[in-house]
Amino acid sequence: MTNLGTLGGTGSDARAINNNGQCAGGAWNANNVQSHACLYTGTSNVDLGTLGGTRSEAFGINDQCEVVGRASISGINPFHAFLNTGGIMMDIGTLGGLQSFAYGVNNSSEVVGGADLPNGIEHAFLFSEGTLQDLTPGLLLSSRAYAINNRHKIVGYITSGEQHAFIFQNGTNTDLNDVIDPNSGWLLEVATGINEKGQIVGVGTHPVYTLRAFLLTPVLWVQITSRSGSVSIQFTGQPNVGYMIEYRNSLSTGTWQTLVVLDPLGVEHQVVFNDTLVAGRQARFYRVRAI
Repeated sequence: MTNLGTLGGTGSDARAINNNGQCAGGAWNANNVQSHACLYTGTSNVDLGTLGGTRSEAFGINDQCEVVGRASISGINPFHAFLNTGGIMMDIGTLGGLQSFAYGVNNSSEVVGGADLPNGIEHAFLFSEGTLQDLTPGLLLSSRAYAINNRHKIVGYITSGEQHAFIFQNGTNTDLNDVIDPNSGWLLEVATGINEKGQIVGVGTHPVYTLRAFLLTPVLWVQITSRSGSVSIQFTGQPNVGYMIEYRNSLSTGTWQTLVVLDPLGVEHQVVFNDTLVAGRQARFYRVRAI
């Protein structure tokens, strides 16, 4: 355990870490007068400053050491979301309202968080290439984005009577409660993180009506079709994941035999594998698993 220290005051917190071991959070300065966002580089704490006010705090960091969070623009508040690159703090702005907060950033410098509309309602946003985009336009209630991975998939929550965890991908918002077993008894309320494999963590109401952390792991959908002279196995391969296609002659017994091992690729890709039919061969049952 390493003590990350402070900026001269008596307290600090760490909220995020990148793959290089650099940490981002907040710390009090001397005499505990101001609390500023800070970057722990591995050897020292760097004060990232504010947007003109007295308070700031960091919530996310990417592998380029870009830091995001919130910073006051005058006095203690209001706060605006910021992106700090190379020690320069950029005001991301709002969606026309008073405040905004940035919670996540990926290695493409895309930032997500929540920002106020002119009517004071907070909406999830994506900040990319200088443009602030409302991820839930037309929504009459609130939303917020907490995380974005390097495949541009965003998670957070949407309020529509009650909070529901959501994922934003390919221009579409999907309620995560719509893609799990409807008989599970879960209500997924807030999604707080997503990794490169598409696994999502968050908080929901467990079937026994108590709050619990959840982990969602994507299901690999495999399409198997019989064609003239072969059986075609198709699925969407995820970035940086290898796969093994296997078969056996019984659905419930026997040893799975390897047909092919597919090495990981760095991008999402379509996989089509054809197993040639042989006269007199037993029927085969197939499976695909990540390795």
